[in-house]
Amino acid sequence: MANLNSLRLLEYFLFANTVFVGAVLFYCAKPISERYNAWTTRIGRRFPNINAPPAPENAQLNFRIVYFCCRLCGAFLFAIGIYYLLHAFNRSWR
Repeated sequence: MANLNSLRLLEYFLFANTVFVGAVLFYCAKPISERYNAWTTRIGRRFPNINAPPAPENAQLNFRIVYFCCRLCGAFLFAIGIYYLLHAFNRSWR
């Protein structure tokens, strides 16, 4: 059976990884959105009956939307991870 210290260590590890994933998602939002846009365009060209490739102005709009969503999710994960990590540290000092 796990003791309290191992569960706290697992909690610290989980929240530290959440902070790391949020920072990486925020920092790498531009390459992620470029690759996602290229991937959807490739699928649209390969299967035009199912999904038509986007027009250039729509492709730029898709890029901006994915960029914004990646940045928003990264900032959210970073902030929530920091909050819960600090909360976990404060709980262990009592």
